[in-house]
Amino acid sequence: NAYFRSPLKAKIKKIAIKKRIKYHYKDAYIKNMMKQQNKKMSLGVTELGRIIFASKGEIQGTSLQIPTIGYHTSQETATKKSVQAMIDILQEIYLIKKV
Repeated sequence: NAYFRSPLKAKIKKIAIKKRIKYHYKDAYIKNMMKQQNKKMSLGVTELGRIIFASKGEIQGTSLQIPTIGYHTSQETATKKSVQAMIDILQEIYLIKKV
C-alpha cells in the first residue's frame, strides 16, 4: 500500500527498548516467513496505508497494536502485561511530566 516514514515508529521503539518491552514489526515478520517458505505473500492493507498512499506520503503515522489471542473472534483477549506495556508506551509519548 504505502511506506510508513513516521518518526513516531523510532520513538516507540526507543521507549520499548528502554522499558524492556518486547516488540516486533509485522512487515519484518511476514518478510521473514516469505523468505523461509520461499513464497510471496501480501504485507496487508491498512486504512493508514491507504491514507498515506492517497496523500502521496504527506500524511504519516504508525500502528501500535497489543498482541492478542483469538484475533477477530468474540473471545479475543490480551494479557494484563501487554495492556500495561501499551499504557506505559502511550504515557511516555503523550503525557507531559511535571518537573
